[in-house]
Amino acid sequence: DSTNLGGQGGQSAAVPAGVGGLGTLVVQTVPWTYVAIDGRDTGRTTPILGFSLPAGSHQVQLRTQTGEVHVERVQVQAGQTVRLIRRY
Repeated sequence: DSTNLGGQGGQSAAVPAGVGGLGTLVVQTVPWTYVAIDGRDTGRTTPILGFSLPAGSHQVQLRTQTGEVHVERVQVQAGQTVRLIRRY
């Protein structure tokens, strides 16, 4: 039998769901904010209706027009959309 399901001496087991691949981040704030992800300025402001990110944990920094900064942590899963909606 040539089928191998990741048992002894075979290939590694399947990667768990949500590991690897891309997910989508949606960010909506009131008032609008500048958005940085993982310390990098995206060059965008809210609303962001679809921003592709690798699966995993990401830090989202939201900066208002007045300089008020809010930091959020999101967990992105491959093939899924994470919504970050805030009112400041």
